Amino acid sequence: MPHIRRGFACLTIALCVLFASPAFARDWSVDTDHSQAVFTITHIVGKVTGFFNDITGTINFDPKHPEAGVIDISIGIDSINTGIAKRDAHLKTADFFDTAKYPRMSFVSDDIVARGDGWFEARGTFTLKETSNDITLPFTVLGQKPHPVPDFEGKPVLGFQGRFDLDRLAYGVGSGTFHKMGLVDNMVAVTLYTELLPAD
Repeated sequence: MPHIRRGFACLTIALCVLFASPAFARDWSVDTDHSQAVFTITHIVGKVTGFFNDITGTINFDPKHPEAGVIDISIGIDSINTGIAKRDAHLKTADFFDTAKYPRMSFVSDDIVARGDGWFEARGTFTLKETSNDITLPFTVLGQKPHPVPDFEGKPVLGFQGRFDLDRLAYGVGSGTFHKMGLVDNMVAVTLYTELLPAD
């Protein structure tokens, strides 16, 4: 038991140091090369996963003052990848995303609140195919480390993870035919994995 108590104490201290760091309170830019929006949707009874790897945007966040933070993220829909080229090509057509007309989706926060245990909630506007709805994005900060590659001169790297669910039919992603058939669900689970670099 003593080693468990010591481990818990070390974890608590580490979290206090992490969230007390003044380096958080700055503008961070999404490192597109190391960020993804991963999604999962039910197909009949199984699951299909895919991702978008064209993520741009900025985040300003201080865990000590979350109410002052702002999240502004944009995702290039044409970067969709489900592992099957034919399916990806179909998803880009007017049957679903219509990427030629609607190339990006976005989320911009209105306010951020703390929820405890290192989790926060960003409430804001999600826009897809020119349809905008209010959503809540629960997120956590995965940590901060100096960049190990010399070219980046030890600049800090911040890890960020968020998750939300959306009804694709509410944004006109599909006609609803496949949903009525029981082929593809309407609800999609999206998880954001991003690494952030200082914007300055």
